[in-house]
Amino acid sequence: MRIGIVTFHAAINYGAALQVFALTRFLKQQGHQPEIINYCPIPDLQGKFRNRFAVFGLFPSDYLNAYKGWAFRRFQSQHLPIRGSMVTNAAELANLPRYDAYICGSDQIWNAKLTGGQLDPAYFLSFAPRDVPRIAYAGSTGSDRFANEEDAAALLGGLTALSVREAALKPTVERLSGKAALHVVDPTLLPVDYSQFEGSAGRGYILLYALQASEHIYENARRLQKLTGLPIINLGTRVNPWKHPGRQVCGSPTKYLELFANARLVITNSFHGTVFSTIFRKPFFSCSLVGQMQSRNTRITGILEPFGLMGRFIPEGERISSEDLECARSIDWAAVGEKRDAFQADSVDFLTGALGGTF
Repeated sequence: MRIGIVTFHAAINYGAALQVFALTRFLKQQGHQPEIINYCPIPDLQGKFRNRFAVFGLFPSDYLNAYKGWAFRRFQSQHLPIRGSMVTNAAELANLPRYDAYICGSDQIWNAKLTGGQLDPAYFLSFAPRDVPRIAYAGSTGSDRFANEEDAAALLGGLTALSVREAALKPTVERLSGKAALHVVDPTLLPVDYSQFEGSAGRGYILLYALQASEHIYENARRLQKLTGLPIINLGTRVNPWKHPGRQVCGSPTKYLELFANARLVITNSFHGTVFSTIFRKPFFSCSLVGQMQSRNTRITGILEPFGLMGRFIPEGERISSEDLECARSIDWAAVGEKRDAFQADSVDFLTGALGGTF
């Protein structure tokens, strides 16, 4: 089956790159021919690097961001089945060759803040023929609601099968669409083998991966360093050592996987940071996002709760204790694995059924 996929595949974002890598890898394992439709309507979704001033390299982080962009493009060319030249105008999508089925997702494709301030019909497969499966797999708004419910209702109605990444969004999608929706795993949690990317980064470090650079996560990272005596590797492009703890490292999604696979401990406030901590079975802590980003904590708790790992969540204002560290080191990964396998199986059944037109 030839399957066309629309998602945020070109964004310079680890989660975006790895979720579409995992989805296409899984579909290939099932005997399908997935292709990523190269739709990137705005600069932030095109993987373009923009330094802060006209003089390139005025800040050290500009060099790191430029290198990171190059590393991502290399990963995309090696591992993602992207079809054809980049399309920036949704009207051009109607001229693409026909697929046997279409998938939108995963990632925050329904977050209007990320698609130019309004919902983009292309991320609801509005361009796809009406006589083939049109599937939303693990769609997300980044919260539990849509920016414009009237538009969302009309767009959701055009899909033949609906699933969401966050359980908190499920009631909203069902209410607006009038259809059943399933809470499924992020594509990175589908049965995909990451062992080829594990590398050998050394194992004597705490991996700090902060989506939001807050005092909450930084204070707790320093606390972990004090409790363990381990150095911190800070995955990102923030280079001020007086503000951002640890040794700064950035690179491709391959480097990201290698750092997670070889860490002794992980502290993160990222959804995908949490996901890969569970995939590689690392002692970890997921810190709350704070301020205006606080509403996005449902993404993290939405994966911790079904896995029985809510004890790994550190709310704003709380400090990690030595007892917390011992609990992290003694996670019952067999029990977590059982819960994950059941969740994963339901998600695979949804995708298989939706492609076959039986969901």
